[in-house]
Amino acid sequence: MPEEDTRYKRLFEQLTLGVLKTLDKRPGITGVVFDQKPPAETTELIGWDQRCSCFLPDDLKCFYLTNNGMKLTWKTKVGDTLIPLGKMEINPISSLNRFGGIVGNSSPAMPSLADLEAESEEEDDPIHPKPHFDQRARIFELDSCDGHGKVCLVYKCAKPGVPTHNPEVWFMDRSLQWHFLAESFTSYYRLMLTHLGLPQWQYAFTDMGLPPQAKQWFNVFAPERLQLDSNFVTQPAPSDSQESQVIQLDVGKVFRGKSDKKKPAPTASQAGAAKQGAPQRKGAVSSAKSQPSSSSRGASLISQALSKSASQR
Repeated sequence: MPEEDTRYKRLFEQLTLGVLKTLDKRPGITGVVFDQKPPAETTELIGWDQRCSCFLPDDLKCFYLTNNGMKLTWKTKVGDTLIPLGKMEINPISSLNRFGGIVGNSSPAMPSLADLEAESEEEDDPIHPKPHFDQRARIFELDSCDGHGKVCLVYKCAKPGVPTHNPEVWFMDRSLQWHFLAESFTSYYRLMLTHLGLPQWQYAFTDMGLPPQAKQWFNVFAPERLQLDSNFVTQPAPSDSQESQVIQLDVGKVFRGKSDKKKPAPTASQAGAAKQGAPQRKGAVSSAKSQPSSSSRGASLISQALSKSASQR
C-alpha cells in the first residue's frame, strides 16, 4: 500500500508539473489540497463523443484517462485567519456539458444567448475568430470560475451530425464577451498551473485586465507573471492634449551652479532699463588701489629722472 501511495503521489506531481512542491515551499501559502479522482472509463469518453457529436482531443482524453477532472486548492494566512485563495479546477467528463447553442424562444421577453449576440456589432479577430452562440459552434464548460466567467472548450464551424476536431479554449466574461486563451487543452493546462490558480487570473488576457483586488494578490504571489501578462493588455496611445500637459524639464534651473545661486535678483529699475534698450554694463575694472593711473606713473618716472641727473652732478 505505501508503494502504491508513492506511485500515485509521483503521478500527481507529474500531472501538476511540479506545482504541488512549488506551492508547499512558497511562503504565505498553506493548506494545499489536491483532490484525487479515479480515472474515467473509456466507455464514458466514447459515450460523450457520440452524445455531443464531437471528438475529444487526444490531450484531454489522456487527461481524463489519468484523472477524471481536477481540483487543486490552497489557502493563505492573513494574521490568524486562513483565507481560501487559489483554485485550479477542470470539470469531470460527466460535467463537461454544452453551453449555449440553443435557439431562442418565440417569446421576445425571453431572449437567448444567440439573440443577445446578434445585437453585438463587434468585429471578429482575423487570427482567432470569436465563437458564436448558434449551430456554427459547440461550446462546453471546462471551469465555471466561481461565477466570474466561464472557461470553455470551443469547437468551431460544427455541422449537424458531423463530428468535429481540434477545439480551442476560450474565456467568456460576465458580459458575454469572448477572449482567446489557448489553441489546445495542454496549452491552457500549463497556463492555469503557471498562474497558480489565483482568483480571476483569466482576466489578464482580456482588454479589461486584472481587477484591482486580483492584481494585489498577483503582486504578492506572482509578480513576475503580472509583469508578463501586462504585455497582453493594449495600452491606449497618448492624445495630443495629454502630450501638451507633460512638464518640460528646465535644465538651466536643475543644473545651476553655486555661483549662479548667489547672484542677486535684478531690481525693478534694472529690469525696466533692460526692457527700454539700455546699453549693457561693461565688465568690471580693477580699482585704483590695485593699479596706478597713467598720471601717477608719469610723475614717478619724472622724479626718478631728476634724481638720477642730480646724482650725476
